[in-house]
Amino acid sequence: MLLLIRHAKTIQDPAVPAERWALDPEGIDQTRALAGDRDWNRLRHWYSSSELKAVATARALTDNSIATDHGLVELRRGGWSEKYDDLVRRLFQERHTAPAPGWESANAALGRFDAALRAIAARHRGEDVVVVSHGLVISLWLAHLNSTGEVDYREWKSMPFPALFVISDETVSGWLRREAATA
Repeated sequence: MLLLIRHAKTIQDPAVPAERWALDPEGIDQTRALAGDRDWNRLRHWYSSSELKAVATARALTDNSIATDHGLVELRRGGWSEKYDDLVRRLFQERHTAPAPGWESANAALGRFDAALRAIAARHRGEDVVVVSHGLVISLWLAHLNSTGEVDYREWKSMPFPALFVISDETVSGWLRREAATA
């Protein structure tokens, strides 16, 4: 089983690169609420984006070691933009091109994220794995997993901080088989 988690709410500071944003106090409370009564420490295989907010979310959930993987980072966005939501809409609509200078295209981010998840899944076949990452790449990957390829902007916008997606072993196995067949 793959437990895919979007990081908790952050302190957004236009002067600080997004990959260095910390969790805000509400984000820490949100992570505690997500933890609930679940024994997260029983899950042995933890991976996180190398971004601070993802590592902090994972660290708030487990005392186990957490491997960071640069392939799990958020879609590169080239700095603060007052037109962020408009750029995200364009990103979802025009997947082959970057919506602005310094941005990664949706397809490039999906390819990187998908390759990282495939490598993790191959290392831990049949075992439970937790991956902490980010909303844009998770949205792109879930659309890919469901074979639609299209991300609904409103669904992405309404995704909570943090969010938990539980992907069954059968779904992961089907995804790996489908990917192998098209390779």
